[in-house]
Amino acid sequence: MSINLDDEYLKKLEKYVGKKLEIFKEENEIKFYEDVEIHYILEEKDKIYSFYIVERGKRSKLAEYFSEKKMKQRLAINIKGLFGEKIDYSKPKEFNNIKNLEDGKKLIAVYIEPEYYSIMNPEAMKINLEKEKEKYHIYFLNDSNEKQYLEKNIDVSFAFSRLYNEARYLKRFFNKIKEYEVIFDDKIEEERLYGLIIHNI
Repeated sequence: MSINLDDEYLKKLEKYVGKKLEIFKEENEIKFYEDVEIHYILEEKDKIYSFYIVERGKRSKLAEYFSEKKMKQRLAINIKGLFGEKIDYSKPKEFNNIKNLEDGKKLIAVYIEPEYYSIMNPEAMKINLEKEKEKYHIYFLNDSNEKQYLEKNIDVSFAFSRLYNEARYLKRFFNKIKEYEVIFDDKIEEERLYGLIIHNI
C-alpha cells in the first residue's frame, strides 16, 4: 500500500503553508525537508501512518494516525505549524509590571480578544485563569468541562504573561483550522478539533 497524497493535495498543502515545500515522494513514505539537518517523514506500514522528525540522523516519532482522513487533516495542520509563519511569543513589557488581578484584566483586554480567554469564570474552548489563595492556575477547558492544566501555582505577573501567550496560540490555532477547511474543502469534526487542540497546546 502506498501513501495516497496526490499532487492536488500537495498543491493545496503548499497554499495552506504559504510557501513552496521541498517534498520527496516514495512508495511508502514522503519526506519534507526543512534544511540539511532536519527533515520530516510520513511513513505508512500496515495501514498505520507514522510521522517522524529526523534531526542530524536521529529519528523520533511525533505522531501516529490510524485512518487516511485523520492523517491528511493532521498532517496538513502539523506541516503548517512546522513550516509556516512562526508565532511570536514575545509579550509587551507591561506584563512584567502586573501587581494584581485587576491590573492584569485591564492589560490583557488591550492585547487579545476575549473569545480566546476567560478570567475567574470557566468557559469552554478557551484558555482559563483561576485563582486559589494567592496563586494562579491556567488551563484549557473542553466542551465536556474537562480541564487540561497548562500552569499551576504561579504568581500574578507570570500568570497573565502565560495567559496572553496561550490565548494568542489558541487564536492562531482556530485560524489554522478555518484556513484548512477553506483550502482543502474539508470540515474537521468537533471531537477531532478538541483532540487537535490538546495535541497542539
